[in-house]
Amino acid sequence: MAPLSHAETLERLGQDKDLITMDQSKGTHVKHMKEQFGIRVAPEAFDSVASRVRQMIRTTSNHGHSFAGRIEYIDEIMTPDRSPIESGLDNSESVVICKLLGLDKESGLIPDADMKAFPEQIAALSTIGVHVVKLRSTFYPGMPQADIARGIEQFVTLQKALAKQGDVSAVHEPEFLHTAKGNTHSLETNRTLMTMVLGGIAHRFRQEDTDHHPWLLKTSVAAPGKASGQPIDPEACGYATMRAFDEAGLPDDLNIYLLSGGHEDPNIRRIFQVIRGQRSDVKTSFSRTLLKQIYQEALDPYGTGEVVTADSPVYVGLGQTELHRQGALNRLARAGKYEPKYEDRRRYSSSDLPQ
Repeated sequence: MAPLSHAETLERLGQDKDLITMDQSKGTHVKHMKEQFGIRVAPEAFDSVASRVRQMIRTTSNHGHSFAGRIEYIDEIMTPDRSPIESGLDNSESVVICKLLGLDKESGLIPDADMKAFPEQIAALSTIGVHVVKLRSTFYPGMPQADIARGIEQFVTLQKALAKQGDVSAVHEPEFLHTAKGNTHSLETNRTLMTMVLGGIAHRFRQEDTDHHPWLLKTSVAAPGKASGQPIDPEACGYATMRAFDEAGLPDDLNIYLLSGGHEDPNIRRIFQVIRGQRSDVKTSFSRTLLKQIYQEALDPYGTGEVVTADSPVYVGLGQTELHRQGALNRLARAGKYEPKYEDRRRYSSSDLPQ
């Protein structure tokens, strides 16, 4: 399929469909595989196994029925000398969104060197037909005000560069670390932080006259801190999230994607279902929640716990079937028909789910 233009890419992403998030760094990918997915992979085989599973996801027929785009790590779509990798650039089912920029481990913000390299990177991506990038920074209660302000200004600087480039837009991702182990703050405290940061970004975009350049938002749901002692109440979290969006003054036509952010599988979809009951402009961009059972089906469908090696099979058909089932679960949440019991893939195949 021929590369899409900037306008065509945004038109595809404007559909009421979700994103597949598969842009994890190797360190994060290893952690997810071992700790969240329960899959043991031989260290020397990890890169090969991860690449095969990601290719399985890209080549799933008709996954565009549920997913408009997929977020890819830059190494999957471009070589170090900036030559395109055709397998990673396939947009026949879902459009490519390239993750750019790292995070400073101490501040949680984007390193200065990455900020400086950004204009050249987006220019290079444009030449190979990639017109949307994902840009992430992190925020947490108790974060120094100077760092919060700096994080907001980084998004403004990046949006200016995108407007100047003209044919690349961003999924801006301010992530709020509600589920971090040390977060003892309440739902209201975390919601207030979300409102301040999201409102600051939207206000500064308007103030700098960069909001005319199309942008998308990927962000957390409002939730109590993991160490707060407060249980997750999906209805309270859903309404707190909507309140944060409303009070932040986000544009009416903004595409908003929710990230799963470490929440347990049923909770995040239950929160999404509450939000979709009130707002049709919110979609999902789940990582662990979406990929967990896909990886389990592809690499250890029988739950043996055996170490996956370079010679181990990837059960492509099973993994691709589970990708479709995960898309169906998101559609159920949109329709207000999702129930946590449907997460059990052994009891509820796609054909067993409500239509």
